[in-house]
Amino acid sequence: MFALAALAASVVLQAGQVQWFLPGTLQPGQVVRCSIVGRVVSAKVPASGAGQWAWTGHAQMSIERASNGAVEASCNAQLIHRRPSTMPFLIGQNGVALIRSTNHLSQIEKRYGGPTSRRASGGACTVVWERAALHATFTSCAPGGVLVRAAVTSARWSSLNGVYVGEPLARVLFEAPYSKRLSVNRWRLALSHQHSLVAQIGADGRVAQLVATLG
Repeated sequence: MFALAALAASVVLQAGQVQWFLPGTLQPGQVVRCSIVGRVVSAKVPASGAGQWAWTGHAQMSIERASNGAVEASCNAQLIHRRPSTMPFLIGQNGVALIRSTNHLSQIEKRYGGPTSRRASGGACTVVWERAALHATFTSCAPGGVLVRAAVTSARWSSLNGVYVGEPLARVLFEAPYSKRLSVNRWRLALSHQHSLVAQIGADGRVAQLVATLG
């Protein structure tokens, strides 16, 4: 992934390809080439926002640069717009599904059905919904137990800003340019009143899970 920085001077995309680049990989004014039916056309990375270039024969190339320097480039293809989030597979810094109010165990059970397992330990309750790929911790196993942590691992899940489990880090930073790096493989997507949403990046450079921590 980071090897792209060394190859930035000779980036070539193929027809129909859309690719994301980490901040700092491509600089404003840098050339990106687009190979279409045996010929190569090129365009420069804009200083900010989007730029679009078209040639005869319907060849087209589009490049957009986010405020943090992440870049999305397409070669004879449309730039990919952020996918809308889909309920109930939505996680935010305040919880899951019920993202603007306190999440109680009974409410989450109504959303995802009966859990696969629940276990009380150390003054907390760990509850797992395997079909929903949701692992959660509540203050207790009682119906009124309050959610304090949730982790999701299925590609059906997304954050409020449209970051999905399974997306490459470069796309995450393009779609959420305000993200803050917490450690080598952890990026905070949102923070509010000591509640946070973090993307955990796997060894393959993609989002392995989204984790909400409340308080």
